[in-house]
Amino acid sequence: MSVFAGIESVEVFGGSQNMRAGDHVVKINQIITHQSRAKSGVVYMIAEVEVIESIGGRATTAKEVADPILSIPHAAGETLSWLVDLTQDMGKSNARGFGLAVAQAMAKRDGLDPSPITIKAITIPIMEELVSPEQPARGVTLRADAFMILTRAGNDFTKVIWRAA
Repeated sequence: MSVFAGIESVEVFGGSQNMRAGDHVVKINQIITHQSRAKSGVVYMIAEVEVIESIGGRATTAKEVADPILSIPHAAGETLSWLVDLTQDMGKSNARGFGLAVAQAMAKRDGLDPSPITIKAITIPIMEELVSPEQPARGVTLRADAFMILTRAGNDFTKVIWRAA
């Protein structure tokens, strides 16, 4: 059974790891899956990206504070890792949204119109191809709109909305 089983039936929301709030343009270095050593049965999808351009200036917390600290931009050339837990429905949702942005960016790279590519096109075989050793998305440019939200537990979480650049 694929680690992406069930991806077609989840909604898309976004999520991130190791990315500060802001508007970022990034280039994909690689997309992989990784079995967690610390958490038995947990599989992550990890996108390693290189920052091309970054604008900070967004709140670093979603909590009610009198004087919020604003994010600083990432440096051009900095490498970031964005990961999602594929054993969680929200993780599959985040992966699917990312997959859509990547598929549309790949179409643009190849001189094709990305507008016919919709979320319904992001299936298990598409996601498996993106994490394959061939790395078909390497070099593709994406825009990452990152901002802070609160989790149900009241903790800060960086949500990322991915788009083809």
